[in-house]
Amino acid sequence: MRGFYLTVKVGFILLLLQSLIIVNVFSQSRTITKRPGVRIQPLVYGLYESLPATYNTTSNLYPVLIFLHGLGERGNGSVGDLDKLENNGVIKRIKAGTFPETFTVNSQTHSFIVIAPQYNGDVNSGQLGPYPGGETVNNTIDYVLANYRVDPSRIYVAGLSGGGAFTWYGAGMTINAAKRLAAIVTMAGAGTFPDWARNIGKANLPMWSFCNSGDDAFYVQVTNEWVQIVNETVPTPSPLAKKTIFNLPGHGSWEEATNPAYRENGKNIYEWMLTYQSGSVVLPVVLATYTATASPDAKKVLVTWTTTQEQNNSFFTIARSADGITFVPAGKLPAKTQGQGNSYTFTDPSPLEGTSYYRLSQTDLDGTTKSFDIKTVNLNTGNGADKVRTYPNPANDYLALEISHPVKGMLNVQILNTEGKIITTRLYSKPFRSFLQTIPIGGLKKGFYLLKITGDNYLSTQRFVKQ
Repeated sequence: MRGFYLTVKVGFILLLLQSLIIVNVFSQSRTITKRPGVRIQPLVYGLYESLPATYNTTSNLYPVLIFLHGLGERGNGSVGDLDKLENNGVIKRIKAGTFPETFTVNSQTHSFIVIAPQYNGDVNSGQLGPYPGGETVNNTIDYVLANYRVDPSRIYVAGLSGGGAFTWYGAGMTINAAKRLAAIVTMAGAGTFPDWARNIGKANLPMWSFCNSGDDAFYVQVTNEWVQIVNETVPTPSPLAKKTIFNLPGHGSWEEATNPAYRENGKNIYEWMLTYQSGSVVLPVVLATYTATASPDAKKVLVTWTTTQEQNNSFFTIARSADGITFVPAGKLPAKTQGQGNSYTFTDPSPLEGTSYYRLSQTDLDGTTKSFDIKTVNLNTGNGADKVRTYPNPANDYLALEISHPVKGMLNVQILNTEGKIITTRLYSKPFRSFLQTIPIGGLKKGFYLLKITGDNYLSTQRFVKQ
């Protein structure tokens, strides 16, 4: 009988230990969370976030992997559309439980923060729709640095298909953009831009590119060209860009490339990336605060921001929009003292009625421009006044058309010369009371013109001068 109780006791202890092990395994699982409605301009409307298991219980800095999806995964950032990011790549592996929690490289163990932004686009129309350029990719990196505990020397970007292309674009748009990254991985990317490839080479940014030999979408030649141009940069980059061409048909080289079990020279892509760290790149401007608010009398909008440091800063630009997509310049402020923090305030004396959007950007002495978040301001004047105006006047390359009026639908906008001859005709959609649109006029000769706006029971004519 005593032996029976001893057996039961031992069995209970083993069961308890087993349960503790199970609890520990689950408690150490990385989180994965949809973040709908995260607005990173101009085209990010939501993202998938996956954090290391220890993220919320430590104050550690972590490497970040920003993963860029392909054209088929575009969406509006809603909970439903973010599901598309589960179809391919790293998010698919995290959801399936096949993405390791830790990677050990050079005797150091690392866990990735993984961020997968979703880019907006009109997929159902059959058109390519909007898709990010290098600036949008770098704005996404700025957002991640501002909102997560990231080791700034371990920023990695990888992308598949269209996302592979924009991994190249984001890294190669300037040498400084490339220098702040630790490594990049592309899979079946598209579009060759030699100057951007050379920027990657000049920055000595480690690059590993994949493609299938039978890729019938963007073709292996594109991958070959990027790697070749990077490696032919003078002086020769270190390390040289590397490529892997799978002897496979089709476009999905990422299926093998993102598999942690696939290794070359003993490393998968995650271990290979962690081999590298970026050098120290001084950010031209670091923002401490940034707000846009209506004045107490609801007649002006105040955009205010403070910086904690400024290096090689030339000026700030404030742009305004009626829909959060099309922006026109509203003002410009020169930089103040370099090497320290400063405070700035811009007053918009003629804001849009209702909801409008403001975007702050900063330009370096070398002309490189970085955009910050978009701020929303709701200005209810209560007078309901209708108005239409054009600016600047005289104008050079563009003319901004601003309308506050109940008319909705399509607007027919024509430019006429002083003899009444129609020079150009454009159609614009006006879904809201407030409307703001940039009209290109760079091709016009100098002189006086009329801008005729026609809608449903609506007609307005504005005069402007082309410089």
